[in-house]
Amino acid sequence: MIEEAFIARISNPFYMIDTIYNIFMAPKMEKHLRTVHGFSSNIIHKRRQLFAAKLEQSPVKEANEEDFVFTKKKRYAMLDTLLRAERDGLIDHAGICEEVDTFMFEGFDTTSMALLFSLMNLSLYPEMQERCYHEILEYVDDDLSQLEIAQLAKLKYLECFIKETLRLYPSVPGIMRKVIRDTSLANNVFLPADTQISIHIFDIQRDPKYFPDPNKFDPTRFTPENSEGRHPYAYIPFSAGQRNCIGQKFAMLEIKTLLVYMLKKFKILPLMDPKDLRFETGIILRTPNAIKVKLQKRLST
Repeated sequence: MIEEAFIARISNPFYMIDTIYNIFMAPKMEKHLRTVHGFSSNIIHKRRQLFAAKLEQSPVKEANEEDFVFTKKKRYAMLDTLLRAERDGLIDHAGICEEVDTFMFEGFDTTSMALLFSLMNLSLYPEMQERCYHEILEYVDDDLSQLEIAQLAKLKYLECFIKETLRLYPSVPGIMRKVIRDTSLANNVFLPADTQISIHIFDIQRDPKYFPDPNKFDPTRFTPENSEGRHPYAYIPFSAGQRNCIGQKFAMLEIKTLLVYMLKKFKILPLMDPKDLRFETGIILRTPNAIKVKLQKRLST
């Protein structure tokens, strides 16, 4: 419902008028927003209590790093960083809620669709799947409970495979931006201030100027040597600039981790023809029909 309301807001000229939108659409969305915000607020409340308790136990260190840090560089998890900023007066509770909503809900459907399209492509290209599998065997131990970020970082071909999937099937196929000042583009197009513009990522990433034979699935496009010299905005599945996706590194780690688990245990076999793919209009790139693959358990060696 929230996605439908958003699409209606940006595509229906009548809903762009605040009064009409507030009368006809906003009440329908309010109930769903309360559910979303309530879920986020509950998580923040529980973490704030834990954060305060740790500060009381360790007043000198401010917090026990082992409880909050998730990398060897001693960086705090996102929510703990926001709570520290709140304590220092740099952000209020509403601001924390907005950041948590963004991280949790914008990263759920987007990551799941990226995973689905990745599984589909693994099934369609068995030789590439085997290359990913053997790379995993080389760098990842059998005990997946001990999987580390350092191991995932070594999976270069798998990363190229995911990037190529996101090029052809970006989880967010288009984004909107508002021009804040008069802007002249290099192609003599003039954009006056306050103009709303649509950036169609789906088409940008299939531009033959930057990706020869753009409809061909080829992970080697993203090797360092093949990426050199490419326009920085030719590939923007996570957007770009100051408003880019705050969770893009986490999303890549999440997709890599899930694919490692899947490929370690199963062969991914096709059950569909990509020519049959159809897409629905929305914030997230979706298909009206389910994306299906077959899992065949790998024999133990």
